[in-house]
Formats: sequence, C-alpha cells, structure tokens
Amino acid sequence: MPSAVRVFSEVIGEAVELPDKPKRIVSLSPSITETLFEMGLGDRVTGVTVYCHRPSLRRW
Repeated sequence: MPSAVRVFSEVIGEAVELPDKPKRIVSLSPSITETLFEMGLGDRVTGVTVYCHRPSLRRW
C-alpha cells in the first residue's frame, strides 16, 4: 500500500507531491528550526543553515 501524499502548488503553478509525514526535514530559517523543535519534530530535522544555533544539528 503506497504511503499518503499531499499535493501542493508551487508559485509557478506546478504540482509538487510530498509525503504526508516526511521522515526528514531541512530547515533554511532559524525561526522555522526553533518552531519544528517546539512542535516535537526535532528528530526529523536533518539539515539547517549556519544561522541556526542548536549544536546537535548538521549545517549546510
């Protein structure tokens, strides 16, 4: 049985399918990174920018 997906529309109008419950998240904004951790999703954050200040995170 295939996993559930969500379909979003990009700014240029193309459809993008994403998993309903992504296993990995890359955050490109420190405020979003903090929000993800506050939501209990920190274990899914696999990449961040150099501006994020959590020592355990991989930086790009």
